[in-house]
Amino acid sequence: MDFSYHLQEINLNDPWDLAQMTDLLARFGLRLEPDLEGAAGLFEGERLVACGGFAGNVLKCFAVDESLRGENALGTLLSSLIKRQYERGITQLFVFTKPETKDYFRGLGFSVLAEAEKAVLLENSKRGLAEYLTSLRPLKKNEWKKVGAIVMNANPFTNGHLALVWEAAVRCDWLHIFVVQEDRSSFSFADRFRLVQEGIGEIPNVSVHPGGPYVISYATFPTYFLKKEEEFTSTYAEIDAALFGASLAPVLGISDRFVGEEPFCPVTAIYNQVLQKRMPEFGVNFHVCPRVSEDGEPISASRVRALLKEPDGLKEIKRLVPETTYRYLTKKLIESGTMKQNETSPSALF
Repeated sequence: MDFSYHLQEINLNDPWDLAQMTDLLARFGLRLEPDLEGAAGLFEGERLVACGGFAGNVLKCFAVDESLRGENALGTLLSSLIKRQYERGITQLFVFTKPETKDYFRGLGFSVLAEAEKAVLLENSKRGLAEYLTSLRPLKKNEWKKVGAIVMNANPFTNGHLALVWEAAVRCDWLHIFVVQEDRSSFSFADRFRLVQEGIGEIPNVSVHPGGPYVISYATFPTYFLKKEEEFTSTYAEIDAALFGASLAPVLGISDRFVGEEPFCPVTAIYNQVLQKRMPEFGVNFHVCPRVSEDGEPISASRVRALLKEPDGLKEIKRLVPETTYRYLTKKLIESGTMKQNETSPSALF
């Protein structure tokens, strides 16, 4: 690379660095995403001429000035960011980029996972997705005529989730549930996964799987976790839908996907709209199931979380969640000191 350009960290707390990166990205129709945890740039003197950043295990916000064409600027930036990620202990990396630049990243060792009109998702390993699909171990795939799927966060698992599972299970020979694996919710993935398993215990034709980094993860669908960042929700939803339809559905023989109505969260509502459009393109039927209500109000995990903050909220929560979730929440409240053990029945502790 020309010696007049130097590589250095972009200080995301510095107004000048921030303004330069914002302007450079805007020239290429991109934005400085608010979740960036770090960034690097190539500078000509004090002028930023190339940049890239990371959030979690995702590399993004790449832009290279036309003056650096043929200088391997992207390779230099990518090497720097990968090194920083490895130093943080993050080795499985994903890249979000525009379709017209995907070949640059492929030339640097990344593999395409899914594509949408405005974005492409790539991974730095050809084995990652294959290993995840192998771990799903489809059960008697060829014996089932109708195989369903539900993706849920279950934060926490409610009677609404349980009703959706029952409806899908009775309409399918087998049902696969994918639990969002990111630990960015009020309850940990380990607890949410266990609550789903315990909550559907009496339903015989269901398998529960971790979503891994390939089903509504921060890599495939970051706005799901940001909630207020709706501008790019459709694009991210397209990526997640394409990955599910082209990779997961064929491996498990999934013929039908089920979601619940979404009257509360705009991001999830947009996601459902994208699924309704895209799933049939992959030969997957799409079903929107009505939410069950309690006292005329749709049951939601957000309602349960809000009630946990109220003095007498546990009484109402008991009507909104399975007994397994209720016992778990009661125990959590006692452990946190919010509730004394004698304030509830002993059976709620186990």
